[in-house]
Formats: sequence, structure tokens, C-alpha cells
Amino acid sequence: MEDKTPLLIRSLRNAYGKPNPKRKLSPSDVTAGLTAISLNAADLLDDVRVLSSANRFARAGSLVVLALEELAKVPALFSVAIAENAGDNPSWSEFWVGFSKHGTKQERIAAYGRSLKTSGVFGNDGPYAHYLPDDRAIVKSCGWA
Repeated sequence: MEDKTPLLIRSLRNAYGKPNPKRKLSPSDVTAGLTAISLNAADLLDDVRVLSSANRFARAGSLVVLALEELAKVPALFSVAIAENAGDNPSWSEFWVGFSKHGTKQERIAAYGRSLKTSGVFGNDGPYAHYLPDDRAIVKSCGWA
């Protein structure tokens, strides 16, 4: 039987994979998900480099935010998977809600940045201090929130 799905739709499905399953994930699904998230974040940052070299800084900045949101998914998925493995019966539905909300992911990555700042890793207020704001002021000032 011939697939009558338009070529564009088939191409997009191939490029972006399967839709978000919104269910409990098996350990192998978690591993695949963590890998896919990490690779997607790396690809977004590669695009940032290309856009920046072409002086397309606004678009590059937008992709930085998306890459950070991708990276914020890693500890969330890891935590719910560990809880599942420990028999704690985590809420996969809550996980999936936060998985797709920009604000939730931005808050999570900002908290991680603040933890780096207070841990002493960047405690000298050196060249990285401006990347670790106390709130989402930068995101808000750019109109992304």
C-alpha cells in the first residue's frame, strides 16, 4: 500500500523523529531521549555559531535560549527515570507538562546557573558572571518570555 502522506510531512517526520509520547518511558527510551536531547542542544549551538559568524545575533540569541531549554530537559528526565527505577512512582504526566513549557525549562536552567554561581565555580564574577542572572531578566528584556 502506497503512503499518501505528502512528501513535506514525511520529510519533517524523518527529520524530527517521533512525536512526544507523553507516557511512562522505558529505561531504553530514557537513554535514547537523553541522547536525542543532548544532540539537539549541540546542533542548536552549532547553528548559533553559524548565525553569529554571519552577524545574525538576534536569531543566534533565540537559538541559545532554545538550546538552554533543551539542556534543562536532561535533569528533569533523568530525575523522573531515577525515581521510577527506585519504585517511587513519579508523575510522568507532570514531567510531560514541564517538558514542553518554555517557562518551566527556563526556570530550571536559571536555577542551575544560579547553583553554579553560588557553588564557587564562577564565584569570582569573572567573564561568565553576566551569563548567570538572578532571574529571567535577560529573557524578559528580549521579549522571549
